[in-house]
Amino acid sequence: MTSMDRSAGEDQLGPGTLNVFAAGSLQASFESLAAEWRRRRPLAVAVSYANARDLAQRIVDGEPADVFASASPEHPAALHARGLLDEPRPFATNRLVVAVRSDSDARDARVLAQSGSRVVIEVQGVPLGDYTRILVERLEELFGRGFARAVSGNVVSEEQTVGAVIDRLCSGQADVAVLYSTDVPPISGDVRAIEVPSGAAVQGTYVIATVRAGRQPDAANAWVDLIQGPMGEQVLRAAGFGPPHDVPSRSTTKTSVSSGPITPPAPRLP
Repeated sequence: MTSMDRSAGEDQLGPGTLNVFAAGSLQASFESLAAEWRRRRPLAVAVSYANARDLAQRIVDGEPADVFASASPEHPAALHARGLLDEPRPFATNRLVVAVRSDSDARDARVLAQSGSRVVIEVQGVPLGDYTRILVERLEELFGRGFARAVSGNVVSEEQTVGAVIDRLCSGQADVAVLYSTDVPPISGDVRAIEVPSGAAVQGTYVIATVRAGRQPDAANAWVDLIQGPMGEQVLRAAGFGPPHDVPSRSTTKTSVSSGPITPPAPRLP
């Protein structure tokens, strides 16, 4: 049953739960906003965190969800094209950094390609993994041919989540990682960020959309308003997220170090 099938008199903010699917990098900010929601509204909110690919697949599979907040426009755009989401709206940005352990003597992004560096990244097809491949492509343009191949040769692990990338780095199983800038402050005692040269900078766009088959459409819209409103903006900026900007065209944004448009694998259809 979709929201349009419900009677006009049904109280969408009554008993039940608002189910929010969100990128893992949003967890600290969304938990803060969820706490504020609970103080102000009777409807419970439950936030599930994972990468955009897996969250999109869960929506395709029919798992109950009311809102989808992604670290990339790509999977929400694919679901919107299939009629599963309303129009995705940008609400934040996040830049990529090269992360090393605090005791590292590395000073610039060349450490990714340095002989002996053990690099951990996210897999391709999820937002940070796709952004990482854009970053490596741009760094090769800056540092010269062969940089991307050297980075590829240094990769010791490709992880499914940002948290797994962080764990590999903090545990000493890797020397270098590519992370979102917002990931570093919470672990700043163990890890420090190396800023990427401006000529190679990559900034990811976060988007949010309501799920058309959601069971709490009014509450879903209220959550989106909270995220895009003054309180959401304040919390996100305090966490280091940048202001939103227009979603880039899928036909012009690249994802791999070879060539081609950013088109992560679309969710499977039943």
